[in-house]
Amino acid sequence: MMRKPRSQQTKICPLIDRECLKQGCELYSEMLNRCEISLLVYNLYRLGELEKLRLGDKDSAPAI
Repeated sequence: MMRKPRSQQTKICPLIDRECLKQGCELYSEMLNRCEISLLVYNLYRLGELEKLRLGDKDSAPAI
């Protein structure tokens, strides 16, 4: 069985394990025609840093 050309293959989102939503997704970049996983990584890093502050010093940590 022959595979479809890459341009005709349906992209699968690694986060929801379904077909890519494109315009309905905040991580999809139309300019790059792909997901911007770097945004997710950055946001998770920031969340982790805030959690460290919150758990390390509960009195002076900023509220999330």
